[in-house]
Amino acid sequence: LGTHVSELLAEDQLASGQASIQQLIAESDRQETTVDMAVVRSDGTERELSVHYSLLEGPDGGYLGLLGVTRDVTERNERKRELERYKQLFDNLVGSFPGGGVFLFDEDMQFVEAGGQDLARVGLEAADVVGNSPSEVFPPENAERLEDAYSDALEGRQRTFEDSFGGYDYVVQVLPIENVEGDAVAGMAVAQNVTERRDRERELEETTERLKLALEGANIGVWDWNIETGDVRFDERWTGMLGYDHGELEHRLETWEDLVHPDDIDEAWETIQRHFDGETDMYECDHRLRTKSGDYRWIRDLGRVFERDEDGEALRMVGIHQDITERKERQQELEAQHEELETLTQIHVLIQ
Repeated sequence: LGTHVSELLAEDQLASGQASIQQLIAESDRQETTVDMAVVRSDGTERELSVHYSLLEGPDGGYLGLLGVTRDVTERNERKRELERYKQLFDNLVGSFPGGGVFLFDEDMQFVEAGGQDLARVGLEAADVVGNSPSEVFPPENAERLEDAYSDALEGRQRTFEDSFGGYDYVVQVLPIENVEGDAVAGMAVAQNVTERRDRERELEETTERLKLALEGANIGVWDWNIETGDVRFDERWTGMLGYDHGELEHRLETWEDLVHPDDIDEAWETIQRHFDGETDMYECDHRLRTKSGDYRWIRDLGRVFERDEDGEALRMVGIHQDITERKERQQELEAQHEELETLTQIHVLIQ
């Protein structure tokens, strides 16, 4: 109190705010405006503010002054920035998970992204979903279940349930999206279409694989790497996939390096370096990680650099972690069968 606004704002922000107010006064058809700004508090911390100004008029319609209402939007803006980082990972998940729908929602349970083949199948487009809440998109019975699950996710809890919509049956998993402090700031809902999985054996196998990769909590993990410090935040699904409790592993890059199979570590680092150097849009690498019991699981690791310094050096990288062991084992079995068939064919030719 008692401090002039010029003592709180940087010169450019003060000028911008004054210009907005002057424009409001000059335009007779406008009665209010909003100005966003950043201020530095006495303790040196910076806060982001949104100031809503309304004109005050006298009985004769003349201008008397301004009424300003200030809101601290620092945390809200931080959540928006965090959510923006996950949008790119969302795009990758949609591409690797075609048999359903994937939805990203914010702290207000408003959809910010929507994708997947089943949107069109049930008569929806992304534009019908984004910017709306579940109750504005789905029938009341579906919306109520979704909003309950979304509420749990925003409190850090995971939910899985079955639902039907548009004549199709779905298994829906709702996961929290956490920031570097471990607080849930948004959520992701993954809906897998399971309607025909009992009718076709091949479809069953593909559906089961997608369920394991995308719906089971232990088969999707999220990691967040501070490249400068070497700190890596592994979420509970990441550690649980390897048989560990969340607190058993140190959240450091060295932990991941120690768990990678010795035969895979060089290729993994080469792939990371190519992404650092800008040769690839996305880091993608299949490698083995050692579990708590000592055996190895095949992991598909996907990530992207989200922050770089002014010289272009990578500062922060975020990614997802999927268990593909069963798929790798089936692939290896097929390759072994193929090699055996070629050997038998060659023997037959020699006999002939």
